[in-house]
Formats: sequence, C-alpha cells, structure tokens
Amino acid sequence: RSDDKENMPRGYLGQIEKGKKYLDRGEANTALTFFFKAHMANPSSTKPLMLLATTYNRLGSPASAIVYFRKVLALNSKHLGALYGIGMAHLRNGNKGSAAKFFAKYLQISPNGGKAKQIKAKLQAMGL
Repeated sequence: RSDDKENMPRGYLGQIEKGKKYLDRGEANTALTFFFKAHMANPSSTKPLMLLATTYNRLGSPASAIVYFRKVLALNSKHLGALYGIGMAHLRNGNKGSAAKFFAKYLQISPNGGKAKQIKAKLQAMGL
C-alpha cells in the first residue's frame, strides 16, 4: 500500500472521506478502519457509527452491525436509519421478534417515513 503518513487524512471528515473511497472501491475492511478512526475523533457523532454498522451489514456480519446500530441509538434513540438498519440486521440473524420491535419503533416515530412501506411489508410477511 502506498499510503504513508503524509497521505493519511487528518481529522474526522478526512477519515470519513477516506473510508468512503475505500468502500467505493470494494475494500470494505479497510473502510472500517477509517470509519472507526472517525468515530474515535468524534465519538458523539452518529455518522461514523452508521457507516460502521452499514459496512458490517454489507460484509454479511449482522451481529457486528447490531453493535454499532445500538451505539447510534444510544446517542439518538429516534435515529430512523439506525432503527431500520438494526431491524434488518436482526432479521438477517433470524431474530424476528427483535426486528419487529425496532420496525415498530420506526413506524411509531415516522409512520410515513422513507422506509415505512418496506417495513410494513416485512412485518406483514412475518405475520405481524
């Protein structure tokens, strides 16, 4: 790898930008490193946590994704992206009860939100 200290991004936004570039190139594991560094640079921001969670989901690691979605929800319990994401991760893990709980919270907060139709269809398919 040709990245040396001079090419390393400085600060929170640089870490996120670098991580997204790696993600776009299909290097999700490397992207995770930069998203984690961004989280460490700004631990009160949900953005790097969401990027960590969605990247783990993309890698097929829903259990790891759930860890980071929970951290987002600890910072903002009404974060719609995290509620949807954690519901999907639980569904991928085969935990329909937990998925339904987070999907219901999403619908309670935003009954007509961007993912509401998808959530309602998933709940119906689950028999709920």
